[in-house]
Amino acid sequence: MGLHVSTLSGYERGVRRPSPEILKKLADVYEIPLAYLVLDERDLQQVIPEEVAEAVLLFMRRPDIKRLVEEVKNFPQLAVE
Repeated sequence: MGLHVSTLSGYERGVRRPSPEILKKLADVYEIPLAYLVLDERDLQQVIPEEVAEAVLLFMRRPDIKRLVEEVKNFPQLAVE
C-alpha cells in the first residue's frame, strides 16, 4: 500500500485520519467490508446481519488475534506494503 508505519500508527492512535481511498485500500488488503473500518459497534449491527457482526466481534476479542494484530504493527515497513 505504500503507507509508512508512522502513518498507520497515527491512524491507530487517532491522531491522523485516513482518506476514503486509503480506507478502501485497507478494507481490500484485510478482506473486510469497509463498514468495519468506519462504523462503531452499534452502527455495524444496523448494517450487517446480527449473526455476522457477533461472529466478528467474538473473533476480534480473542487474545491470540489481539497478539497477532500487535505483532503486525511492529513489522518493518516493507512487510506492511
